[in-house]
Amino acid sequence: MNRSLLRRHRRRAGFTLPDVLLGVAASAMILMGSFRMLIDSYQIETSTRESVTACNAARQVIENMRTIKDARFDLGTYTDARVFGAVPQLSSLKNASASMIVSTSVGKSKKVSVTVSWTSAVNAKAKTWKLVTLIGPGGVSL
Repeated sequence: MNRSLLRRHRRRAGFTLPDVLLGVAASAMILMGSFRMLIDSYQIETSTRESVTACNAARQVIENMRTIKDARFDLGTYTDARVFGAVPQLSSLKNASASMIVSTSVGKSKKVSVTVSWTSAVNAKAKTWKLVTLIGPGGVSL
């Protein structure tokens, strides 16, 4: 009788093949979901970093203009906004460029619209960031 109990115990010990396959399939699905979340978070982080860099580049262009004391900016479009000073942030973006439109505004102030364009590293699509501000007739008075 002890032998029959021992045989039954041996048959029930461990996992069956369907149990193992089900466990492997469930683990694989969880891992695939985790990897997908990692990939998505990397793409979001990269896209956010590019947008922040573009915003900082646009701000740099405006600050370059504001620091020119007693400047008289001609109205019109500037296809390369680096004519007013260095914009080191552009080197961090793929195929980046900064353009600017200077137009009239209230009084003697000028309306300045800066557009930074680049190619996204995430999906290779063209992206733009636009920043608009007013600059007084004397720039920044020192």
